[in-house]
Amino acid sequence: MQHVTIDLSNVDWSLLRKQKLTLLKTAQRRAKMGESEPAEHLRGLVHLLDHIQDQAAEILGEEVVFGKKRD
Repeated sequence: MQHVTIDLSNVDWSLLRKQKLTLLKTAQRRAKMGESEPAEHLRGLVHLLDHIQDQAAEILGEEVVFGKKRD
């Protein structure tokens, strides 16, 4: 598989975290309504965002990408 470099310098990480939570909540609602295929598609997007965040955190730091840890 070929590697692709993506410029993430303009990502609003705080907004992305909120958008990811919205996708998760929507996927959960769809699954509860018996709509498994759309829910699975949304969860796939969440996994893609997880991967992007993990890669970005290696360079930018976890606090920048994931926010401050809460106790």
